[in-house]
Order: sequence, then structure tokens, then C-alpha cells
Amino acid sequence: MAKTIFMFTQNYPSIKGDSAFIASEIPFLCKKFDKVIVLSLLKEQKEKLCVPKNCTVYFLYSSNKIYSLFKVLFSVYFWKNIKLLYEEYKDMKKSNKFSIYTTLYTIRFYLRAVNRCNKIKKILKEEKLPDIFYSFWAETEILAALLIKCSAYVCTRMHGYDLYEERKPYNYQPFKKVIDRKIDKCFFACQQGKNYYLNKFATKPPQNYKTFYLGSLSDRTTYTNLSLTDIFEIVSVSNVIPLKRIEMIIETLSIVNSKIKIKWTHIGDGIDFNKIKTLAKEKLGKFDNISFLFSGYIQHEKLIKYLSAHNFHCFITTSQTEAAPVSISEALSFSIPVIAPNVGGISEMIDNTNGILLPETAKAKDFATAIEKIARMSPEQYEDLRRGAFSMWNKKFNGNTNYKVFAEYLYNLK
Repeated sequence: MAKTIFMFTQNYPSIKGDSAFIASEIPFLCKKFDKVIVLSLLKEQKEKLCVPKNCTVYFLYSSNKIYSLFKVLFSVYFWKNIKLLYEEYKDMKKSNKFSIYTTLYTIRFYLRAVNRCNKIKKILKEEKLPDIFYSFWAETEILAALLIKCSAYVCTRMHGYDLYEERKPYNYQPFKKVIDRKIDKCFFACQQGKNYYLNKFATKPPQNYKTFYLGSLSDRTTYTNLSLTDIFEIVSVSNVIPLKRIEMIIETLSIVNSKIKIKWTHIGDGIDFNKIKTLAKEKLGKFDNISFLFSGYIQHEKLIKYLSAHNFHCFITTSQTEAAPVSISEALSFSIPVIAPNVGGISEMIDNTNGILLPETAKAKDFATAIEKIARMSPEQYEDLRRGAFSMWNKKFNGNTNYKVFAEYLYNLK
């Protein structure tokens, strides 16, 4: 039976943003479904990824904001579903989230969802109603899918900023309970995220919520060993934003034992990129045993080649909150041990067999101690750690398995 799926993305198929994750998943969807329609919220870019043959991309971005607002206010979807604003108001009052700020934030969220509806309605004139609406993120687009649901099955993944209240302005996730009451299935990037959602927003039986890990793709079948050399090479991969706390890595390296020579490479850019580079020069430039490199943004395909071509002894993250980071699964696939704090779903990825899991409240001195511990390991201990890293990836975060299983599950939903 021929089946079609509409998939909402934030950035895909541009070369940045969620494309790094979706580019790995979408080939498996295209193998399973007869047609995959990608609805990207970004405007069309000059530089973009190639998509599979049975994948069609539409861009939902609105350049004329005033015209879009006019169309929203006169849209049938706006007035037909206006009662949802009242439902959300009741949810806000019940959870003590009501304020002028959350009210305005809610209205903006609703207006954007209706705008998505108007765009989707146009697309449905060219494409038939899909069997499944699937969103990679639980944001305005999933509310839009529910507003025009008809007979299609509606489901979404949830990760970090689209799940945790502390990741949003005013510690508030708009329409989560409204969405939950209407949606068919919710999928989570880690078990911790699922538990969080069940405690905060869930209104349905547990079988409506499932954990599906993301992962990274690799053709490796076994771990790769690497000797601990005179220079201990550390890599970190993330956006350079306050949430990632890159300044803590800098502070950590400034207090590592001076007898250990370290080269630190950070991959990624962001709003704090120049600030962090300046801080690193100020704090680390005076140490003879520390060298560092800020590579900036590297496209995902090139990033994988970069990790493969360099001999990194350790991966480090000091992020304040996470789900189950794909960057960690990629490090594990290269047999790189990981040092990370116990936030979000990281404890589902890291233990004493493949790295060092630090307390959520870990300070720079704790990270420094962890680096020193790995750098001073015997060859046998370090080899065990690398073997454990690959084993964890292969068991739980092998994208070749995870995306295939997930695509099969989606296909069988309806």
C-alpha cells in the first residue's frame, strides 16, 4: 500500500541547523514511504543538501510579515480553533504560568501556527492529504498539523528546547497540554525526556509515548584503539552559546596539571564565538602546556571526515542541559571516550565503561580531575574505555539501526 508522510523540519535541507540530524534520518524514511514531503520552516537557501528522489521540499517561510498577519486574522483556521487559546489560558492558570508575558507569547505561538496552516493548505492543493504528519520538533508546526488534522495521523519527536520549560522564555512551553490532548503519538530523544514530559504534560496512557534514540551513521564494525601520546587531544562540538558553557572548558584547562600537555579543538560557532575566542586567549595563552583551536562551523559531512582524520583522545561537553546529544553519539562511534555532566539524557549514554559521568553540579575542578584521570591511564585501561565507547554506540546509538526501526514504526502507525 502506497503511503505518504509530511515531515516538518526547522532548517533541512539547508546546510545548517537540524539538517545535521535529519540528513541521517530521511533516507530511511524515503526507503520506507513511497513519498516524503518535507515542509521546511526556513526560506529556500542557495546552499542546500541533495534530497532523495522520492522526497519533495516545500518552504513555509513568510517574508511579508504584515501580509501574513492579515491572512492569519482572516483565516478559517484562526476562528475555528480560537477556543484553544482559552484552553491554554486555563492550563496556564492551573500551572501558575499566567502572566502578560506568557499570554503574549501564547498568542504569538498561535498566530504562527495558523500561518503554517495557511501555507500547508496551499501545498495540499498540489499534494494529497498524507497518511502521517510527522514533525522533528514539537513547535508551532505540530500545532498547525493538529489544526488541519483531518484523517491524517499526527506525531512528533521532542528533544530539548521544544520540551524543557527552562529552555523557553518565561520558563513556559506554550500549548504543550493542548497538543498532548490532540496528538496521536509523542517520541522522545531520551528516556529522561520522556519521564519529564510524563510528569509535566502527559494526559494520555503511557503507550502513547515512546523513546526513540537518534544516533549517528557509521560503517565501522569494531572499535579503534589509540595510544595516549605526549599530547592529550581533546575535542568539543557544539554551538557557542551560553547554554553550552564553553567558558567552563576554558576554566577547566586553566587548572589542569601543568605536566599534562593538552591540545583542545572546538568545532562550532554561535553568538558567543568571538567572546569565547578572546577569553581563551586571555586565560589559556599564558600556559605552555595548553594549545587550542577554534575551527568554527564545519558542515556535518565534513565534520565526520574531520573526526575520522584526527586522533582525539577525549570528547568533552560542559552543557547546562541536553537531551541525548548526537555529537556524543558521533564521538562514541569513533571510539572516543566522553567526559560530561549528568544532565538530561546523558546518563543514558555515558558511564564508567566509556567515559566519566560527572554530577550535574560539577565545577571546573571536577572536569580537570576527569581529564587528568584519563590522560594518566595505563594503555590497557584506556583501550577498555575506547572499546566501551564503541560498544555503547553500537548498542544504543547506531543510526543504521535506530533510524530503520523508527521509519518502520512510523510506517505501521496507519
